[in-house]
Amino acid sequence: GKTTLACATAIHYAKAGKRVLVFSTDPAHSLSDSFEMEIGDKVTQVASNLYALEMNAARLFEELRNEYKREIEEFFKHIFLNSRQGGMSLPLDQKIMTNIFDLSPPGIDELMALKRFIDLFEEGKYDLFILDTAPSAHTLRLLALPDNIIDWTTLIIELKRKYPMSGNVGTFLQKVLQIIKKAKETFHDTEKTQFVAVTIPEAMGFYQTKDLVERLQQLNIPVKNIIVNKMTPESSCVLCISRRKQEAFYAEAIRKELSLCNVLFVPYEKREVRTIHELEAFSEHLFDIFEEKHNG
Repeated sequence: GKTTLACATAIHYAKAGKRVLVFSTDPAHSLSDSFEMEIGDKVTQVASNLYALEMNAARLFEELRNEYKREIEEFFKHIFLNSRQGGMSLPLDQKIMTNIFDLSPPGIDELMALKRFIDLFEEGKYDLFILDTAPSAHTLRLLALPDNIIDWTTLIIELKRKYPMSGNVGTFLQKVLQIIKKAKETFHDTEKTQFVAVTIPEAMGFYQTKDLVERLQQLNIPVKNIIVNKMTPESSCVLCISRRKQEAFYAEAIRKELSLCNVLFVPYEKREVRTIHELEAFSEHLFDIFEEKHNG
């Protein structure tokens, strides 16, 4: 339910007068499903003050890879034509440089999404960004920005310096190194950023959330709120009573194990929440629960 909650949160702040961009790095096009409108990889206005964008990071990286290989081919074709008279041949260097993109480290796709996010952030058009992340493993790769990505990027920049090729890839990757620094500053800024974990009251949800929150805390990324979604409402139904009992065990485990976070419990909706109208109603309900919890 993280996308539904992200959209509902975006609607809440947009209605409060903030200019909001809800930004997805999940290739499943979940924002389009939630809003029931085509969004895609261009910023799309969804409602007053509310804009949305779905990133296809893998496609962007593939485009960069293809541009890099074209630059390599054009450069070495030029070298080869000149070397027919001089006897120079650099087939091994060409092979190494061509294959370097095929050896890219895990998380490089997420880096493409990060660049787009930072570019939009620096434009200053929006008051608030809500990042609807991909599943937890992808999210951690995005937020951790491991050193091997920096090493890989630096290697390509050095190779481009060795062979002074024209083109945009080297310039792009130099900017990527600046983006990594900017992103780390942004993600670690407790005044501007927080991570909201969304889970469900089941065993796997509990253990995944515990691992995720602990890892984020190790990365010094602020996690203040956890939303436990899809709690079974109270009723006289025997099956529902049994399910609530199971859920209560994991809900309490989340509260105890992650006591530094504010835990918010959101009841199960009878059907999937979609369209602006339904999301607005859900948003009001969600923030009523939040206010009641906060005031209580």
